[in-house]
Amino acid sequence: MKKLVQVVAVVGALGFAALAYALFTNGGFEDGTFSGWTVEHGENNQGGLTLVGGVPDSENVTYLPGGWDNNSFSGGTSEPLDNITTGTDNDFFATTLSQVRFGSHSAVVNYSGSGYNGFATNAGDYYRATRISQQDVVTGADRDPDNLFHIRFAWAAVLENPGHPQAQQPYVHVTLRNITKGTVLYSRFFYSNQTGVAWRSDNVSLNGVLWIDWQNEDLTFTDNEVLGDTLRIEASAAGCAQSGHFGHVYLDGFRSQASATGGGTTPTLDLQNGRMGAGWFGSCGMVVGRDGKGPMSAGEGAGMLALYFALLLLPVGILKLVHGKRRFPVGKTGLVALFIAASMLVASSAHAVRLIVPKAQRFHPTTDGQGALTVDTDQTLCPGQFNVGVTLSGAKKPLDLGDIRELKIRKVIVDELYTADLTVAYGFTSDITLGVDVPYNYLRKGVNVATNTEDSDSNLGDIRVNAKFRVVEGDRYGLALIPFANFDTGNDDFLLSEGKFGVGMKVAGHYDVTKPLTLYANLGVEHVGDIATGSGSPGYYTPWIQYGVGAKYLLPWRKDSIVAEVNGETPWATPYAHSTLSPLEVLAAYRTEVWPGITLQAGGGGGLNKGMGAPQWRGILGIAFRL
Repeated sequence: MKKLVQVVAVVGALGFAALAYALFTNGGFEDGTFSGWTVEHGENNQGGLTLVGGVPDSENVTYLPGGWDNNSFSGGTSEPLDNITTGTDNDFFATTLSQVRFGSHSAVVNYSGSGYNGFATNAGDYYRATRISQQDVVTGADRDPDNLFHIRFAWAAVLENPGHPQAQQPYVHVTLRNITKGTVLYSRFFYSNQTGVAWRSDNVSLNGVLWIDWQNEDLTFTDNEVLGDTLRIEASAAGCAQSGHFGHVYLDGFRSQASATGGGTTPTLDLQNGRMGAGWFGSCGMVVGRDGKGPMSAGEGAGMLALYFALLLLPVGILKLVHGKRRFPVGKTGLVALFIAASMLVASSAHAVRLIVPKAQRFHPTTDGQGALTVDTDQTLCPGQFNVGVTLSGAKKPLDLGDIRELKIRKVIVDELYTADLTVAYGFTSDITLGVDVPYNYLRKGVNVATNTEDSDSNLGDIRVNAKFRVVEGDRYGLALIPFANFDTGNDDFLLSEGKFGVGMKVAGHYDVTKPLTLYANLGVEHVGDIATGSGSPGYYTPWIQYGVGAKYLLPWRKDSIVAEVNGETPWATPYAHSTLSPLEVLAAYRTEVWPGITLQAGGGGGLNKGMGAPQWRGILGIAFRL
């Protein structure tokens, strides 16, 4: 059952509640007015947009001071087409689009706010266009802790698609300009039904309505790009050039480092259980090619396929060169497997969007007991051999709710999580090992996001199955492909599940540096959600890039060893854009063989950053039986 819940981020004292923050004044529109903003109106009756190569280049509107609420236009009616919304309603036409992204208010430009644009008799918009803007000088006070300048805001759009010629369609234009240097720093300029835009047409009250859910933007600039310069943000929307169809844009949360997300109020974040839609750490995006503007072409897809295939073969070639192998150490089966892996990476990157699944449980021990802790090796079990293991782990504060840009914790969502992982692996052939990981979670203290109450819980976690195919085998090295599937059997009310079925593939390898020291490395991608749906679908999440490096050192008495690793992941759509979305964790353990075929291990570690799923600390205790 899909449950729409709201997770309220508790904002502490922010110093002052005034609406003048660094760089932007009233950037969240929280005073309920357009104070600090310039509002202008015009008419889109000069033939529409100027297009270059089918893409909007410029508007053909003469803007005059004031909004349409203060001026009668050619239809002879005065309407309030620049509005401050509240958080109590959704858009009239896109019925599941919240009118507010942060806090209690947002701005909607070129929308009357009721009925069919407020004109029940003729359903027209009379060429109307509206623009709001603000400009200010960037100073050192706007600098972030990362020593860069950030401009942050969110926007959403709703346009009717009348099927007019492209230049005469309704449009939206959001742009950030450096007035001092005469450069455009950011631009989203598109007309209704323009190709390459991730339009949504579901949940609408009128046929032909297209919309884009809230897009969270975080633009970064260096001193040379903006310090001391005047920046101007503009947002405009217009109905069609034939006068009968609408277009409007929502704006919220304009801020730099020194400002609050919602303008000094408590931000409300929407989380849809079972779908984990926009609002938690991300929002919808468009499928893009290498230029970041349009869809991926067939040529780009073929080029990426060749690139990934070459990258996967690169370690093999290096090993062959270093060790002087006369025979290429990958057979036909290995080449096919590498090609499939490359194809999967291309498919994942081509569909990259910005829907993120918040997850507290990232710890998945290797199913065959080899490698490090979660970092796999290419080495396989002998044919007919079983490995059965139980790994107990405890994690403190693996998931907090907070400001993903300022990394301020607002509320602890998962406080204490204890997990027992039952792992079983079987050597199918000398080059193939099959495995399964069945975790059972005990949440001692956490928040049920369905009821917004603090509680405890015990339940199955997400079950994971994998297969290991060794494709390269050398004297001191090797490579394997490990496809895996993740079943959403965990409790997503407590964010202990990825919320959707997931599939992935990783490359795992080892290298024996010396007799006692072995190094491991993993690199792969996991896609969570329905990979067969369009990228604009709420059921489609961004793929994750997952990686890890590890080592094992055999102690002189040879039955004991020390293993250590660093593992992490980051969303494919926005890699390393925010550390909150790119967890990094370090783990280490001591292993000892207490009896032939029976191994004990104990260790721990913790997050190297505050990425979701990376805890303050993690303790590990395990036992494995080799049969």
